[in-house]
Order: sequence, then C-alpha cells, then structure tokens
Amino acid sequence: MHRRTTTIEALLLTLLSTGCSSDAHDATTDAQPPRTLACAELSTAALNLPGLRVVSAALVAASDTLPAHCQITGALNERTGIDGKSYAIGFELRTPLPEAWNGKFFFQGGGGTNGVIVPATGNLLNAPSGTALALGYAVTSTDGGHASGASDATFGVDPQARSDYGYNAVGQVTVTAKQIVQAHFGRAPERSYFLGCSNGGRDSMVAASRIASEYDGFVATAPGFQLPKAAVAQQWDTQQFFAAASAPNQLPKDTFPAATTALVAQRILAKCDALDGVSDGLVHDRAACQRTFSLAVDVPTCTGAPAPTCLTAAQKTALEKVFAGAMNSAGQPLYASWPWDPGIGGQGWRFWKIDAGFAPLPFNTLIGAGSMGYVFTTPPDKPDLGDSGLSYQLGYSMDTNAPKIFGAFVSML
Repeated sequence: MHRRTTTIEALLLTLLSTGCSSDAHDATTDAQPPRTLACAELSTAALNLPGLRVVSAALVAASDTLPAHCQITGALNERTGIDGKSYAIGFELRTPLPEAWNGKFFFQGGGGTNGVIVPATGNLLNAPSGTALALGYAVTSTDGGHASGASDATFGVDPQARSDYGYNAVGQVTVTAKQIVQAHFGRAPERSYFLGCSNGGRDSMVAASRIASEYDGFVATAPGFQLPKAAVAQQWDTQQFFAAASAPNQLPKDTFPAATTALVAQRILAKCDALDGVSDGLVHDRAACQRTFSLAVDVPTCTGAPAPTCLTAAQKTALEKVFAGAMNSAGQPLYASWPWDPGIGGQGWRFWKIDAGFAPLPFNTLIGAGSMGYVFTTPPDKPDLGDSGLSYQLGYSMDTNAPKIFGAFVSML
C-alpha cells in the first residue's frame, strides 16, 4: 500500500535535494511543470517505454453510458512462441479527459483463460450501475499475454505464455499503464485499485501477493484459487456423473434431471434448516448439517428405474463421490470436499456440474480438458478437444495424470 510522506520526511527530502543550500528557492523558481502528451500524441516513439508498441490512441466521444475519454491499445513484449505463434501482452487503457480525472487508477481483472482484451471501462461487478471510467478513474485491462480467444487454452504449450497468464501480464501492464497515465496527465495516480471476478479475482490475488506496493486496495470476487487442483476436481466430477448413466451414451443432464437434484435439495433442507434454531429456508449451521444429513438414509433409493421421487444406487454413489472430493486410488484427497447444501437444486450448480444449457455437457466439462491438458499440466498433455475433451477427461488418471500439476513452473494462485 502507498504510504503518505510525513512532514518530517518531506523536510528531509527537501534538504537532501538542495544540499541544505540557502539557494533552494532560486533552484526551484524556474522549474516547469512536466510536459504532458495529448491523447493523439501517445505514440510508441513519444512514450519510449521498454517493450511497448502503441497500437492506437484516440479520443472517444461521450455516449449514453461513458464519458468522453482517451482509448489506448498497446502490446508489450511482442515475440514468436515455441509453437510458432505470435504472442504479446495486449492491453487497453482508457483515461477520462484531464479535467475529469480523479487522480486514481483502476485495473479491471479478466476472466476464464483471458485471451481477449475486455473493454477497459471499469466493470463494478455487482454495483447497480456505472463504471469506474464514468467515475473518473483511469482504467486498464489485459488479455493475459495471448490473443487466442476466451476458450482456447492451447497457448499453454508456450512457457512464456503460461508465465504471462499466470502472473506476469498483471505486473507488466500495471507498470506500463501507470507510466502512460503519468505521461498523459503529468502526474502519477494518487491511488490505485484492482478489482476482478473469477479469473479476474485470481488476477487481483496475484497483484496482492506479488506487487502489493502498486495498489491501495484489492477486490477478489469469487476468485479462481488453486486452479490446477480445481481442474483435477473437474475431471473427477465428469467421471462420476458419466459413471452413473443408466443407458449407453447418456449425458449427465439426463442421468440427473432437475427433479432429481431438487429432491436432494428438499431432503437436505428438511434435515438441516432448523439446526441453526430458525426455520427460514436456509442452512446456516453447515457443520451440524454434515453430521445430520445422510444421502444414503434421507433420500429414498429406487428399487427399479430412476424416478423423480428417489435416486438409484448409481446416482447416490456418484453424488457421494463428488461431494467427498477428488481422490486417488489410495484414498488421498486431491482437492477439497463439498458440504451438503440445498444449493444443489439451483440453476448455478446444474450449470457447472450437470447441464450448461447452451451445450449438451456441463460447463465444468466444456472447459475442463483445455485448461487441464494445456495450461496446468507440465509437460502439456495436449488433449484432442474435438469432442470437447470428453475422452481425455473420462480417461484422466488421478494416480498418474493428477501429479503432473506439481510440475508447473508458474505460480497459479
């Protein structure tokens, strides 16, 4: 965090800079304010910053949602990767007009595996309206060091691209964007903040752990934490849900229809709602619920075909393994377990675990193979993603594949 300079420190700095000379006033009388670069002048040559190429810099007229501002697009450390593809840390910086700048800097975290430059307007996430840019902040965002798109993880075969995605892009863009802000406004930001959700939340945690002195505050909403281990859990869940199928080629959304997960949610609520002393449709005493609820006992078991009023033995086995967390064949946990909660009946849980809705597979399965096989595994497994990586995930070994995440040379919080 930035620390205010005290009056005594300021005096000492003044004395040191003037050599305690009685001519100190004369030395500063003719000092000129630093020259500032107008928006259109923010070029590669004018800025002359290491590794920076300014792709464009232009004024953008005010709209219904955004004020007039300067939009700068840049590329850092352009190179050719070991896979023969072109790489760079792409970023965008948007600054208010000089008279509207509040003197503050805002880093907008990315999402997924990045791969695209999200417009740097300063998404305030759950705020009812507005953006950081509209509030007067200078805002920046980055593609994380690769422009392969939001769902393409094949950049992971290049070691530097992994490092850029893991942490380096955040640090590089922070420093460069602030230097551009200073060149444009003639002064550095007085305060700096980092805000992100999901992978953007991880970005925020990376900034807090690696370059904390560059910021005054961090917001890490639903951060992606220990992503390699979480990716192992994605493979595990996919395997369990497919193992419960009652017919060949049956998908999880058919094996576990909404009525099935709703039944489990109802039974959890019936056993656990009142444990905190209030029957309000919520489970607040999680620890007591884990001791009290039993999937085997509290949810009826189907004696024949699957039905909305019961679960088959295979369905129960799959859910019990998913909630117990990923394990290897020796029973050693590879990721966290999950508490029984009525949220299992919610659409969000189904989206990630059972049915993405926009595609036949769960979202965990859709994104699990690419990130696991290309980014979190060293050396990369390079799985065939033609079937959304399903074959790779169903054949993923908790004994031999999972340990490869510890060969990673990038710190992925």
